[in-house]
Amino acid sequence: MPKLKKQAVKPKYTTRLLKAGALLDEMRILVRNWDDLQNRNSQNRLILIENILDKPSRSRARDIVRSAFVPRFINGKPQEAWKIVLVLEKLNVSINILRSLYYWITARNEPILYDFVCEELIKMKQTGKQFITVYEVVRWIKNKLLSYKITWSESVILGVARKILAILRDFHLLQGKVNKKITPLYIPVEAFIYIAFILSKEGFSGYKLVAHPDWQLFLFTPDAVERMFLEADRHGFLNYMAAGQITRIEFPAGNYEEMSNVISQRKD
Repeated sequence: MPKLKKQAVKPKYTTRLLKAGALLDEMRILVRNWDDLQNRNSQNRLILIENILDKPSRSRARDIVRSAFVPRFINGKPQEAWKIVLVLEKLNVSINILRSLYYWITARNEPILYDFVCEELIKMKQTGKQFITVYEVVRWIKNKLLSYKITWSESVILGVARKILAILRDFHLLQGKVNKKITPLYIPVEAFIYIAFILSKEGFSGYKLVAHPDWQLFLFTPDAVERMFLEADRHGFLNYMAAGQITRIEFPAGNYEEMSNVISQRKD
């Protein structure tokens, strides 16, 4: 089994996590309502967003949209991800499936979160480390900023470190309010295969799909990725065949609506 590759693109870190944590409930509300909201003028849209999010101020509603929803679900990777998630929301699939998908989209569009999980958290897990402190995250951030010649204040670094831990807790990669413990991550096969289908639409296939670096966001080893594909094959979500360096993966759907219907009708 080939070793998972790491991203080669140099990340551009921002501090927007200070205004935007996981926000799972808020992102789900915006996804379900964005088709209507985007057709309103900017003033009416913000009023409606303030109301549907039930936030204490319009400025907070604006921060959520600008710092989280737009960079993650409109202008991120994949583009207009809200449409891809909406087809599952309409089918009322399990929150466990949705949580994994929202986490993937969030981490993919927050480079500092992505790198921390794929470079540091996965290494901690593989070495048997159980607990992680905010000071370890602070130290990692400082080293990364130094390597990219970026300067943040001590308070900003601490705030971003705390946000990283809070986001990973909210998405169930960590548990605990004070002492954060690395948890055995459960990702439903339906979520895994839907993400694989999205990646296939981005042009990844065969070996490149199996070895995609995004699987490290779920703390997967290469063997774990292969097991997930085999399980997906067993459930009829795709056809997976691997022989040496040759890997073939075929999906029983041509678009997101068809694939969402496939995974929502799972029968064991």
